[in-house]
Amino acid sequence: MANIKFSQFTNQTSFAGVQDLVGYSPSGVNVKISPSNLISTYLADGANNTTVVNGMVNNLASQGSGGYDFMEWTGNVTGSTQIPLWRNPSAFEIVAVTFVWMGDTALSVGAAEQVDFEIGYITNNTSAQIANFNTISSLFTIDSTYNGLFASGEIEFATPISLAKYQNLGIIGTELGTVTPNTGELSISLLLRNIP
Repeated sequence: MANIKFSQFTNQTSFAGVQDLVGYSPSGVNVKISPSNLISTYLADGANNTTVVNGMVNNLASQGSGGYDFMEWTGNVTGSTQIPLWRNPSAFEIVAVTFVWMGDTALSVGAAEQVDFEIGYITNNTSAQIANFNTISSLFTIDSTYNGLFASGEIEFATPISLAKYQNLGIIGTELGTVTPNTGELSISLLLRNIP
């Protein structure tokens, strides 16, 4: 330990030139850690650098077989093939996704019916149309296992889904068959971890 009081130390605004940071462990032991180890262990702790992003699919499965449902981030756009987008300001990983159906009645999903949700991007300076959608990864599927239920679920990805910085992101659900009712909403939440 230094032979002066902490209040007498010289203040720094950068860790450049700082060899170690000192402190006390929970058991009262004097400890030190390098600035780079402090930062890397802080960033490696998912609880310290996560964000939840929420959106909804209005009128789930209302487009019919072969149609598309879109997750609305901050608002909806017009046109049956125009995708609502969100532009991510940082590189992220999707750690988990959750969803919940909110309708007056439970879902009716036949054996060959489903809505497959995936995340993808639209290239910069390109129209937000289905034809320009590039799939990054599948997220989840609402299928006949949810028949008669107010569907809800969660998926924790063993290998997180990487999202590059400054991508124009969209989530679409591709319909197969006729899932009803289509007057409710499906809430989707993404747990994102910042990639340093």
